Amino acid sequence: MYMPMEQEVRGYLVTGSCLVIIVSLILLIYWLIKYKEKNIIWFIAHLLTLALSLFLLINLLIGPNFSNYGITPEENSLQLALSGITWVVSIIFLAKGILEFIKQNVRNKNST
Repeated sequence: MYMPMEQEVRGYLVTGSCLVIIVSLILLIYWLIKYKEKNIIWFIAHLLTLALSLFLLINLLIGPNFSNYGITPEENSLQLALSGITWVVSIIFLAKGILEFIKQNVRNKNST
C-alpha cells in the first residue's frame, strides 16, 4: 500500500527533491575544490546519506518498490526503518562536519 496523492504531486516531489540535492551537491563539491577544505567532505557524506534516505522515503510514499510482487506491510516497515537509519547517519555526518569546523575555528582563534 502506498500513500494516495494527485498525479502531479509525485512528479513535483521527485523533481524538487532531486533538484535540491543535485544543486547542493554541486555547491559542496565546488567549495571543496575552491577552498580545499577537507571538512566539507563530512557535509557531502551528509548530503549523500540524506539523499538515500529521501529516496527510500519517496519510494515508499509514491508507490511500489522495485520488486514485481506485492508489497507486504513488513516490507513497508523495513523500508521506512532503512530510511530512518540513513537519516540518522546523515545527521551524524552533519554534526561531525559542524564539530570539525568549530574545532578549526577555535584553533585559528587560539593561534592568533
